[in-house]
Amino acid sequence: MDLLNLFKSFLFWIIFIIKFNCVKCEENVSFSSNTRVGEYVPTTPDTRDEFQHLGDCTLLPAIADTVVDLATISKAYKLVKIKLKISGDTGPFMGPNNGLILNPVSWVLTTGQSGRAMLLLKENSEEMSLGALGYGVTRLNILLLQNPEHCLSRGTALQSENSVRKAILVGFKNSSVAIEGAEVCNRHIDVSQTGAATLIYKCCRLSNEQTMYCYTLRPSHWLSILIVLVVILQVAVVVFSPNFIPDSWAKMRSQLVTYRFKTEPGNILVLRVQKLVGRMEDPGGRFVPTKAQSSTLRLNDFHDMVNALKPNNTMVIAIKSVALSLSPNKLLQEGESPVSVLAFLWDFLVRCKLRREIPSLRSCCNANVIGMFSDKRTIPWYVFFRTFMYIIVFGLLCSPWIIRVWFYFKYELEIVDQQQHAFSSRNLTLPFTGSLVSYMSPIHPLFLVIYAFLGCETLLWFIFPDVLKRKMKSTVQKCLHDLQGTEVLDVCGACAKRALWPLEKLGIVGCLVLPLWVLVIVLLFTICVLVAFPIVNLSLRLFVNFTFYLIGTISPGLSACILRSSNVVIDRVRTLIVKNEDSNSRMHYMINAVALAVTLVTVWFIMLLVTECIAFYATCAVYTLIGVILNPVETLKFISLVLLIAIYAYDCFTSAYSGYAAFCKTIHSEMIDKIGSDEIERVSSKSAQDQENTAFRVRSLKTKNEERMKLVRGKGGLLNWCAPRLCLFLDKYDNPFIPKRMLFEMAKIDHTSCPKQPHVIYLNAFLDFMKVVAFLFFVFVVIFAFGQAHDVPSGTQALVALGSGFLPLVFRQFLFRSNEKLTVERNLKWKEALKNAIEAYRQCWSLEDIEADIVTDTGGDNCTLRENVENQTEDDDSMEELVNCGLKDFDELPMSKKESRIAQSHSVQGVSADIDLVLVEKTKHGNAYYEYFVPEDLDADAGMDANVYDERGTIV
Repeated sequence: MDLLNLFKSFLFWIIFIIKFNCVKCEENVSFSSNTRVGEYVPTTPDTRDEFQHLGDCTLLPAIADTVVDLATISKAYKLVKIKLKISGDTGPFMGPNNGLILNPVSWVLTTGQSGRAMLLLKENSEEMSLGALGYGVTRLNILLLQNPEHCLSRGTALQSENSVRKAILVGFKNSSVAIEGAEVCNRHIDVSQTGAATLIYKCCRLSNEQTMYCYTLRPSHWLSILIVLVVILQVAVVVFSPNFIPDSWAKMRSQLVTYRFKTEPGNILVLRVQKLVGRMEDPGGRFVPTKAQSSTLRLNDFHDMVNALKPNNTMVIAIKSVALSLSPNKLLQEGESPVSVLAFLWDFLVRCKLRREIPSLRSCCNANVIGMFSDKRTIPWYVFFRTFMYIIVFGLLCSPWIIRVWFYFKYELEIVDQQQHAFSSRNLTLPFTGSLVSYMSPIHPLFLVIYAFLGCETLLWFIFPDVLKRKMKSTVQKCLHDLQGTEVLDVCGACAKRALWPLEKLGIVGCLVLPLWVLVIVLLFTICVLVAFPIVNLSLRLFVNFTFYLIGTISPGLSACILRSSNVVIDRVRTLIVKNEDSNSRMHYMINAVALAVTLVTVWFIMLLVTECIAFYATCAVYTLIGVILNPVETLKFISLVLLIAIYAYDCFTSAYSGYAAFCKTIHSEMIDKIGSDEIERVSSKSAQDQENTAFRVRSLKTKNEERMKLVRGKGGLLNWCAPRLCLFLDKYDNPFIPKRMLFEMAKIDHTSCPKQPHVIYLNAFLDFMKVVAFLFFVFVVIFAFGQAHDVPSGTQALVALGSGFLPLVFRQFLFRSNEKLTVERNLKWKEALKNAIEAYRQCWSLEDIEADIVTDTGGDNCTLRENVENQTEDDDSMEELVNCGLKDFDELPMSKKESRIAQSHSVQGVSADIDLVLVEKTKHGNAYYEYFVPEDLDADAGMDANVYDERGTIV
């Protein structure tokens, strides 16, 4: 809302500046000369040439009606752009030495203040304003004849210019009476004393006393302020561009939040585990391998317990608590809606998730595109369509720059070439107007390098394997994450600490040490720049990490020495370095160095293109506003239509967002009621330092004291817990969350209080919107046709159309407003349906750690916990003797027979029935590690929540 108010204020001041500029244009006219033609004695030859014309040379139009047309048109239009073609020899006027006039054949006739104000804009302002500045502007092509022939060739370029100017002012008539209120302007090159050249408009008018007044049209101070605001907007977008990066892009998969679930009193969660040594024999293929998390600290408590287990025996362990590692993007706060127009378009159309919601599309989406040509290779239609949509999205992202380049070649190229030729012929340099595209052209070698670099980078990104892309993204994402995680209060505290450092160290004497204060001020200024300007902060982080990994590519030991060393500078630099892996190989350092260098160059290349687009589109927006202000009658009808379409689009397509936001709030309330406020208050009563992120589970409707823990293989091969009824998450700041997937599952309940599926809501919204658009076009066509037939003013037509266009909204919101949905607080049918949905709900979460105790009795349902794992009946020596039975002279055997000996000696290596988790202990490079195997479950794929990827085993 604050950004919306800021935008409204910015828009208001732009409109005010434009209005003030248009009204005050006359005050900025400076009369450079005041002479009576032919009746003065010039003091210098320059003054004589400036105002003298060829009195014996008459310019007459080839078409006689042009005299009448020019006088009539000048009264009906604010601006008449005239393009002349003079027959015969014009002498120096059309030659290369034509003085300081830019284009001798291009002239402008204006009769009002608004016309002069439009001359201060760019030459292609009509096209940049989407035609809004085209009202009141016309163009004339006039062929002039010289009488006598070739008479312009006898004078100088300035005399010929004055003759043409006077001929236009009098409407090409033989009399000396000028068109009433008319002024003639043309473009000149103004060269200052320093040699800098600029383009100006020189305007002249002829009074009734035959006195010609000429002046230089210069922009007012308000228009200069407006131009400065556009430049400030460009700089602000560049400086604060990292803040526009979505949070989901900066969040790494490895940067997850840990929530701990503790088993409910009276309800035991058990897990049947079997530990094997060597190799597992699973002839039936009932088990699939999984991987633990990437960090060696994951499953640490669980490994301590597993190390004490006897091998080859089935053990039942009772779960005390489970640490879950999950992404914050999977959770929703109270009243938060996961449905928006952009999210719907991205998920359902671009990523083809619509096939999961509509069963009739699945068979077609899963069909093979090349099935008629090859049976060995399968490319489903949804993969083909998703790739095609990615290309479309990429084209849409590039469309602002494509439109900018197209506009240059369509409307600017001819003007720029003409100006460059005029300046180069006079040995002058074309001034920079704030646009690199206009100054250098979009096919300049600099832009060609940018196109080639970004194109090759995009192509290689699609070619690289996922493992390499994850490694390249991790360091860059960590830099973005650290940048967005910077707290302003922490920075202010650090600045205050450094500002008081001289007083802290030197006491009262510190006030007198001026060089030390200069150093402190420089340090504080640097910190403030890094915090206030995110693009500088991001560039510094990328450069520091690039330097660190480049050093590691050359010498990994030197990089490790940098991390171990400690001083004031190194300690500060170390906070910027991202060291996300334990690998010290040159390849690891080189991959990150290349990724950081490419990212740094890409950021600034994109910023260059973005600033050009912002300058262009901001200027287009300003010119459109100017056109609306100068021509309110002609543009009001179109503004009314656009305004109504925008209002109805917002009203129709926000129904899904608001519906799911209200439903999310309802589900939050229901989950808190079902879990119990007492249990939540027991956790939330602690302080934020002592409180853990806690996960809560709704009690099952089936009364049982023991429940099996189901472990599955998640996406990426990770070990997941398929948890039933895990519905509420409370962070240490007492903010409740619910799973995003659960909200969509609850929305499928067949009840009037539940919103429909997103694609159904948006389909109905689109149909409603198209009905409204058809009604609006019908109303506007009828009103405008009737108004034109009966000569109704355009302003009246626009007001009538605007009032008629709001009728559907008035009818729906006030007259035929549907009844509000009944509350679900006392709706028994809703309560029962919600209970059943929660009972059936389950979702898979990545495991971080498990805290458990071993159960003594494995045969019955009522299990008793062992007090201590060390109190096992079998001691360690007997266990080792049992495990290593039959392995005498094992080291002397060849590798081919070792595996055979292991299989023979461990006759119990087969997996027992009804096992939830199998752990196989192995050794690699002298370190013991475990491989995890869980029963294969094809039905668990729907609830997967994979967040982390790892290519290594878990070290014990």
